[in-house]
Amino acid sequence: MNHTKKSPEQNVRTGRLADKICVITGGGQGIGRAAAELFSHESAKVFIIEKNEHLGREAAEACGEKASFLKVDIADPAQVEAAFDLIKKQC
Repeated sequence: MNHTKKSPEQNVRTGRLADKICVITGGGQGIGRAAAELFSHESAKVFIIEKNEHLGREAAEACGEKASFLKVDIADPAQVEAAFDLIKKQC
């Protein structure tokens, strides 16, 4: 959870990533989650790939309606391939 107070300028959406698709592995926490929140804030469609379902769902919810969570263990190539097939179908 980010407790840093943002200035009004930081809360303005610029739409710099509108019409972009971002896939973020480990997006449930740490740097991955921060990237997911920033990219969704900039109007990107964000896919959060995370093996921890609770963290992944929480992150996607925090990112808003343009974010989706996919439970994937990136150590399993079949799961990664299936995730990207699903992403392609949704975009």
